[in-house]
Amino acid sequence: MTTGIIDNARNNSYKKSIDLYGRTVEQAAASYKIKHSKTVTLGLYTSSNDGKILTKDTTELLIDYSGNKVRCDVIIANGEKAYMNNCYVNDSYVNYEYRNIDSLITLVDGVVGEIGSKYLVNVNDVDLFYFYLLSKNSDSTVNLIMDRNICNDGTIKYTLANNYCIYAWHAGEDNNNYGPDTAMINLYNATKNWKNVDDMIMNYSDVGNGYLSIMTSTSDKVTTIMGKNYSTSDNQVFGNTEYPLKARLATFNEILDAGCELSASDESTNGSCPIWLMENMKYYNLNNDKYSINNNDESYQNILGYCLLSSSASSVGARMVGAHGIVGSNYVTANIFGIRPVTTIKEGDL
Repeated sequence: MTTGIIDNARNNSYKKSIDLYGRTVEQAAASYKIKHSKTVTLGLYTSSNDGKILTKDTTELLIDYSGNKVRCDVIIANGEKAYMNNCYVNDSYVNYEYRNIDSLITLVDGVVGEIGSKYLVNVNDVDLFYFYLLSKNSDSTVNLIMDRNICNDGTIKYTLANNYCIYAWHAGEDNNNYGPDTAMINLYNATKNWKNVDDMIMNYSDVGNGYLSIMTSTSDKVTTIMGKNYSTSDNQVFGNTEYPLKARLATFNEILDAGCELSASDESTNGSCPIWLMENMKYYNLNNDKYSINNNDESYQNILGYCLLSSSASSVGARMVGAHGIVGSNYVTANIFGIRPVTTIKEGDL
């Protein structure tokens, strides 16, 4: 038997262990409901090293499980259904998820409708991603920002081979006449299969301290980026009725309203961005402050921030959220920042 066959057999065995563990978690949640006459607290549970205890706040579940040691990040919704990812079996990472959550949007942490609350969203039948509530609109819709940057193939698998999913804004001539069209094209490609997300009409006025909005929109939803129209005849198509846009970049004003601040001249100090806007990228470890977490995983070492909508047509700069926790700017051809999707949903769906 070859090594590959042995590895495949072990991997399949580990997946079965995760499935069994997930069913056992749900049995524990059902037992909790009977014993305490109330359902378990909804949200993300922390697993003990041996996987036998799950805790969230004051809720504790004892897991009656035997077999391979399983540890996962566990979300329990509807009092009894589980979603598990980031799983380890016998201390080995397994690229496999257990999912038995049928709701499209599940609160993970925080308060329903509160800025900064965390949700699990089924963007399609395959992908579930974490989002934070970023802002609210006057038409009873809200905007959710993903908890990490996304690759242009729709995955979140940061590797050296794909250059950690960081992109130049405009990969053509060294000016910004069209704004970050490369970033927007990658964003379209990354999110075009989000069939559970409503189509988005791009009408934004995001003037930020001398930087203009990169987006305007016509009635047929053909998006214009700083004067450059994309239509169905282009290879780079998004934002129209045939190729609807499912997500956008965050606006300058949204980010400031959420608690970030514009960068000072000295960018070696930390800004005020809340930690939920800084997840899953390289935080500069300055003075062991709040941006020093999550900094040891090699996967995030080259991700220094993400693009915003505001850019300048008269210079080579555009607005970014940077790893210092501040809103700054960078050159249009620099490929050190990524794309972090923002999608709009009905407030009643939360």
